[in-house]
Amino acid sequence: MSRISSPVQPHERLIGTDWVATGIVYPDSQNELLPVLKDYPVTLSFSKDQIDGSSGTNQFFGDIPKMTSMEFQVTNVGQTLMGFEENDDPRRFQEDAWVSILTTINDETESPPEVVTLPYTLFDERIGDTDEWTQVLVLGSFQSPLARFVPLKDGMLQPPGPFDGDDSKTLPPLKIYSLILSNSLDQIGEQVTFEGLYSDRMLM
Repeated sequence: MSRISSPVQPHERLIGTDWVATGIVYPDSQNELLPVLKDYPVTLSFSKDQIDGSSGTNQFFGDIPKMTSMEFQVTNVGQTLMGFEENDDPRRFQEDAWVSILTTINDETESPPEVVTLPYTLFDERIGDTDEWTQVLVLGSFQSPLARFVPLKDGMLQPPGPFDGDDSKTLPPLKIYSLILSNSLDQIGEQVTFEGLYSDRMLM
């Protein structure tokens, strides 16, 4: 006799899903979702107790100690890093905005909180004037969104190219070094290779 699988519980809806951002709120954008840079997508994937993805330039990872049908918690966030030659590189601003959502939201102190709680809403939305629908994941609330995602499908991501479609202007080159995002002073460093790029991965 075959075993009937248990239905997905409300708090498990995100487990095993992959998302790509359509907009992110920057610290000074007054709750306005700004478009993600062309060719530098922000992605977010969920497993049972972890998240990972791309900030557009670098890969990030973190633990999920708790998830409900309305929010999930994030801790031990870290990332590999390719550095930016120029301080005003748009990729830096995008990465800083996304990482701040994962590490400092709801924080009223100067130090990052040990655990960040992210409210979320998952709903279906019609695609334009078509009869097709897509799921949408909003972090934050409708009144104060932090980021908006749609499902990540095969073929959606393309290799990086000229910034914003302007062939006459390419982004500055990147330099590789290590960056630590931590909620704790106790850290152990481990040298790793990630997608062909040498980096230092810090175990928080």
